[in-house]
Amino acid sequence: MHAINYVKDYETMYYQRKIERLHFCRPSLHTLLHIAPETPRLGPPICYTQWTMERTIGNLGEEIKQPSKLYANLSQRGIRRCQVNAIKAMIPDFDSDEKNPVRGSMDIGDGYILHRARDDRAHKIPDPESAAVRSYCERQGSVLNHNWTPRIQRWARLQLPTGQIARSAWKEKQKALTEGRMSRNVKVCACMLTYY
Repeated sequence: MHAINYVKDYETMYYQRKIERLHFCRPSLHTLLHIAPETPRLGPPICYTQWTMERTIGNLGEEIKQPSKLYANLSQRGIRRCQVNAIKAMIPDFDSDEKNPVRGSMDIGDGYILHRARDDRAHKIPDPESAAVRSYCERQGSVLNHNWTPRIQRWARLQLPTGQIARSAWKEKQKALTEGRMSRNVKVCACMLTYY
């Protein structure tokens, strides 16, 4: 019931259910309304939604090296993808989850990996932030000298155990607004939230 209300509120708020504004609403969002009734009839949505095919075409299109022979190259990329998938199906060990670390990255444990860019050297931080870092270190059991001040080296990205990448404001704010990654921003209105 909450998913249905969410989709209806989203559609009402962002495109007011007007056809000329339909491009503001992602098909994958509206599909939430159809998952429960359509899955017994058609199977899992991944088997019949347009997203799968569009994503595959997009991935193959990114791999094209010879734009002058577009369709020939696209078909060769498709054949190569099928061959690789067949090998992975026949030899499961070939599709290992362990990937080579990216040059310049740092594995900090528990599935978290820091990725470049990074500061060349560690910098002093303002007093309030310094006090917070010091307090955290002491709560973790570190014995610190009374005049110790933390120095921080910033990194641009953090890879989470899920494989998602968190980006730091430090580097993202240096880009022009048009170059920022805006596709996954979510605006939350606290008045609409319900706590259980």
